[in-house]
Amino acid sequence: VSELADLRMEDINIKERLIDVIRKGNKEDSVWITPIALNDLEKYMEIRDSKYAPGKELKNVFLSKYKHTAQPLSVRAIQDIVEKYTKAYGKRMSPHKLRHTLANKLYMEEKDSLQVMQQLGHTSQDTALLYTQLGETTIKDSLGRLGKNKE
Repeated sequence: VSELADLRMEDINIKERLIDVIRKGNKEDSVWITPIALNDLEKYMEIRDSKYAPGKELKNVFLSKYKHTAQPLSVRAIQDIVEKYTKAYGKRMSPHKLRHTLANKLYMEEKDSLQVMQQLGHTSQDTALLYTQLGETTIKDSLGRLGKNKE
């Protein structure tokens, strides 16, 4: 979540769909973003200045307003927003659970734990594999397909 809270305007490369982030331990990294996320980010950036009037000195991407003054969103505020809106859609999730879901979906799409490792900023594939646990439905469906292939 701190990567999101610390995100600055100059960290975003729209053309390349790439965002520069600072990981744990002050490690610089870059992550790709999905076309859908990029589209949403572009829409937000179009209204950011008119909604928050941050001035030139405030470079954080995600802002809130307190007493008519733009401020960077805090880690806690981001956690609260994620929980509020996921709950409103009937599936309360934390930012960590969203990260886990992204990793799982990426793994299910590509079957490449190295890609997951790089996207999450892990230095070990073993750590990234923790995010790629298969759900019971996935295992059940796979076993069902195995049985059909033998018939």
